[in-house]
Amino acid sequence: MGSANKQHCCFPTEGIGLNPVEEGDFPVSMAGPVTWLLNALGKWASREGLRQPALISACRSVEKQYEMQKKWDRGERGGLVVRPADPKNSRHVADLDGSCWAFDLGNDDAWLQRAGAFVQSPAVLNILPGARWGGVWLNRDPVHFEVVGMRSVGSWRLT
Repeated sequence: MGSANKQHCCFPTEGIGLNPVEEGDFPVSMAGPVTWLLNALGKWASREGLRQPALISACRSVEKQYEMQKKWDRGERGGLVVRPADPKNSRHVADLDGSCWAFDLGNDDAWLQRAGAFVQSPAVLNILPGARWGGVWLNRDPVHFEVVGMRSVGSWRLT
């Protein structure tokens, strides 16, 4: 885990066993729309009588993203579903505002399928049109959820 101060995180981490900040010495947190999506998944799961979202990964440093790519390339794929994206393209890597725009969940495949359908439903997309689920991508990444199209010019990463 990184040394970032928990007060900067915008999602309560008590009881889930993971600080969304995984690496780095600067305060980063999930962007507001991403937090909304994670909280919406939690409310949806409660209504459906399902387990709560099991957050396993959110914000990463550039170094951590490169390290994960190298592990994949060496054939060390434990815990990875697909090869991690380049840091300049990964929504897990914080932008200049210190916000990341993605998270990964550790729930089982059946749960993730149902959650993915919920994220792609009008109930979510009418409120948060940039919500995306990686389970429908060509290189399926069913644990991955993100929000696209909501970064301001001032929050773009310079990499």
